[in-house]
Amino acid sequence: IDQVFKMLESAPDAVSADVWYRLVQYVVGFNEGTSETERDTLQAYAAQKALTAISQPHPHDTLVQLSAYLIGEFACRLRTETVSPQGILQQLHEHFPRVKSQSKALMLVAYAKLLSQEPEALRYQVLSIFEDLKDSQDIELQQRATELYALAADEAQMEDVLQS
Repeated sequence: IDQVFKMLESAPDAVSADVWYRLVQYVVGFNEGTSETERDTLQAYAAQKALTAISQPHPHDTLVQLSAYLIGEFACRLRTETVSPQGILQQLHEHFPRVKSQSKALMLVAYAKLLSQEPEALRYQVLSIFEDLKDSQDIELQQRATELYALAADEAQMEDVLQS
């Protein structure tokens, strides 16, 4: 985990998407022989590393993609007195205006997953983001925002879809 983050921080253009995809597979638990406790610890560490990475002023687009994925999946492992759901969303979303469309699409899914984990704390903020993007000139973002907005409006359906 540390090595991939270090590579993405120092030479991000030299890191192919396959490298961070493989890291995600490892953290998610596609590796065999890892106990549940070890996997939970690994996931919490990866989520914390992602949160730290996006706290930097201008992380590379690929680093934002990896961080958005890990935070979307494992933000529930970050809950402490000093890390609020709103703070996580804010740190991630501050990079939204400057990243590429592919990164934005990943970020929208991460927002939806954060919302599913913390509906009371994040409903207004996340729905506002989706609402603003329903008129985006980027057709893929517009489509994704519209779909996620509709999904988020139905809590039961959202839980079923995002938990599976």
